[in-house]
Amino acid sequence: MKASELFAGRKKTLQNAIDLIEDAELLFSAGRYARAFFLAQIATEELGKYVLIVSSAIDAVHSPLSWKQFFQDYRSHKTKTSKLLFFENLYNLINRCGDHILLSEEYKHTAALQEHVKMLSLYCDFDDQGFTVPNEQIPDNVATLALRLVKSRLKIVALFEEQVASVYPFENLTKDRIDRFRQNFFKVDDARKPNS
Repeated sequence: MKASELFAGRKKTLQNAIDLIEDAELLFSAGRYARAFFLAQIATEELGKYVLIVSSAIDAVHSPLSWKQFFQDYRSHKTKTSKLLFFENLYNLINRCGDHILLSEEYKHTAALQEHVKMLSLYCDFDDQGFTVPNEQIPDNVATLALRLVKSRLKIVALFEEQVASVYPFENLTKDRIDRFRQNFFKVDDARKPNS
């Protein structure tokens, strides 16, 4: 597969995330909160897949892509969630929506927690109190929060798609242009830092 074909695949993952969110809203309306949560988390992973595809395609411009690693990441739920969390954090930092930089371990911990709760939203479980069904584990307020969060993340990814990915033709992404962008980005970032 060519890097340009990989880059084009981002549109399908974005559309699938949108479809999953719409399905989650239908389930939520029907009072199926655990299943709505599950689909919201799957949509989160699809948004993470979008980030993975874009970053991998751009990396492939610089050097040969390790397809083995790419497909390992592509199939990893935690990796896709971590990629989206990183992208969201980067967006928030650039737009001054937050001042806390998450560390790599925090992404991994949060992604693992989301994966655990996702499994609770789909399968019967057993704890000290006995057996539970998903709707006992995932009440409406948790599903509401998950839907709100994935919609917020969708806005960030959709904004990137609209203002960056779909505007700049992939064939124009040369190694030199990417290097210049990175240099300029870090100059802007350095300029924003307060003088010590």
